Amino acid sequence: MPGFLSPWRRGWHWGLELAKAGMKERLAAGVLWLCMQAAIAGAVETAYRNPWNGKPFTEIQAAAEKGDSQAQALLGKCYLEGRETDRDLQQGFQWMEKAATAGDAEAMNAMGVFCANGTGAGKDLARALGWYQKAAEKGYPGAYFNLGKAHLQGLGTEKNPVRAVEFFEEAGRLGDADAQNFLGICYMRGIGVLSDPAKASEWYGKAAAQGMASAQNDLGLLYLQGIGVAKDPAKARQWLEKSSQQGFVNAMANLAVMYEDGVGGEKSVVQAVKWYVAASRLGDMAAGQKAARLKEKLSREDYARAEAMGNEVVKESGNGR
Repeated sequence: MPGFLSPWRRGWHWGLELAKAGMKERLAAGVLWLCMQAAIAGAVETAYRNPWNGKPFTEIQAAAEKGDSQAQALLGKCYLEGRETDRDLQQGFQWMEKAATAGDAEAMNAMGVFCANGTGAGKDLARALGWYQKAAEKGYPGAYFNLGKAHLQGLGTEKNPVRAVEFFEEAGRLGDADAQNFLGICYMRGIGVLSDPAKASEWYGKAAAQGMASAQNDLGLLYLQGIGVAKDPAKARQWLEKSSQQGFVNAMANLAVMYEDGVGGEKSVVQAVKWYVAASRLGDMAAGQKAARLKEKLSREDYARAEAMGNEVVKESGNGR
């Protein structure tokens, strides 16, 4: 799985695997929610660090069996992802539950998600909030983010966008890229706060610096239009390039336009076709039409080369968030 795998994106892959394995729909739905409920789409881990990272699987397993909660959480992830062992989704869930009960913050947060969606047990939003709160009290950034989502959407509590932003800001200060990107959205659209494009650009910038493709795209568009930041088409192109290289479709289409029109740098029909083709391969039908429109501006050889480049980008990047 290439690129930034935040807990949301990892959840998407886990959910797909659970579904493929033929497990109960509610078990798959729980981890799918990690990604599907996000209005955003990752880079480095948050401020939370597991001391067992990088240790041999046998050592992690032995420590988990002796009751080490952080080893239990990591063992659960190993089974969920098939890391250094055969993938065993049921085992993964069970070890996560043990870790949460023993006090591991990351596992507590995961259990909150599972409770919110009835994973392995009945759906219980109040219990989910309880797990999130416990994880947040231990300083786990993702738990603050989930508390923010719950208050924003009214999941197990009354809707309170103002309180939601407060939770997002705590998570953002602790380095959670999902929260940072979400804060960019909130400040841009005036959700729970007064609209403030300058603050939006700051939060988008933090998430973008961590490698979040959607934030890189949005930050690029702000630089392109001069919203919340000084207008800088060259910098806009740089951020759109970073996002596009991760496979973020909107960024690919935006970057193609910049190359076609020569905005922020050189004008290149070959590069424009390359990015239009890449975007079309990932589902942007309009981009495919734009690539075809440019066919007459290139020789057969150059168009074929641009098309091949676009296909290669898709193969190397994966589907960005």
